[in-house]
Amino acid sequence: MLSYVLTLYKLWRDDEAASAVEYGLVIGLIAVALIVILGSLGEGLEALFKEACDEVVDGGCSSGS
Repeated sequence: MLSYVLTLYKLWRDDEAASAVEYGLVIGLIAVALIVILGSLGEGLEALFKEACDEVVDGGCSSGS
């Protein structure tokens, strides 16, 4: 029983797990930010390439969809 209590105490005092959780949260927030930024830029880039494609004299662009 004492070894069980000591193991729980060591786990309770372990700061490495807290650091891992914090790093996981930071990575998750960065991923969400990248998805939002790239999602909003994606629409603008699609319009930019569509406009550039329409400007091509030969009209040799594909619709892509």
